[in-house]
Amino acid sequence: MFYKNVFKAGLISLIMFCSLLLPSIKHAQASTAASLYTNLALWEAAVFNIELFETTASNIVFADEVLSVPGPNTNVGTLLTFQASNTGLSRSFTIETLQSGAQFTFDDDEQVGSARPNIPEYDNALSVGDKDGYDDDDWRLKILNGPAMTAFAFEIRDSYFAPGESIKLYSGNVLMDKIDLGFLADGKEHLKFFLGVTTNYDFDRIDFIEHPKAKEGVGDDIAIADLRFATVVPEPSSYILFFTGLLTLGLLTWRRRKN
Repeated sequence: MFYKNVFKAGLISLIMFCSLLLPSIKHAQASTAASLYTNLALWEAAVFNIELFETTASNIVFADEVLSVPGPNTNVGTLLTFQASNTGLSRSFTIETLQSGAQFTFDDDEQVGSARPNIPEYDNALSVGDKDGYDDDDWRLKILNGPAMTAFAFEIRDSYFAPGESIKLYSGNVLMDKIDLGFLADGKEHLKFFLGVTTNYDFDRIDFIEHPKAKEGVGDDIAIADLRFATVVPEPSSYILFFTGLLTLGLLTWRRRKN
């Protein structure tokens, strides 16, 4: 009987402790909101269920609007719709340019005289608005159906970051967060740069807002590549709720057997 009472008291104490601890952890979660990562390995360590959409020609052709496998320097339109039934991902989504008239160009290589030299950083990528064309390279990704995201990542190519650039996260039409990218501005050209976000809420739309004069006062051409969709690893509060539930169930079962 003594050991049963000790066990019962221990269970009750642990449940009370978890109940007291949970609000403080929830508060810590709420205060962090969205987090930005510039390192792929660190982002991957914070998420699971990663789905990678590589921006290769064999994947770009899955877009409803693209009728054949694109070759180098192919304009593929202002809006690309990717159905889950074609890509094998769990989500259907669109990506679109936000500057009027700007198209995505696959494997963008610009004409230089009579030649068209390859630009490595644009290989297997979508330039936004065509290189040396439209300079306000804003773009949007939107989930059409399937699970919402709590994490997303992509690679940005040939970019000069500048004050005023940001990533906006939406749930429906509600702006959930705006992540400033101005602190990344260092005056350097980043040929390949990883950007990843994690949140403690669901979102289904991302707007990338680019500064049109980021490159020393002139146009900044960017490309995007390799989109990653994921779910954030549950925070400690989720585990506490789970184990508190188990403890409560165990206590109720023990009391029922006793009676």
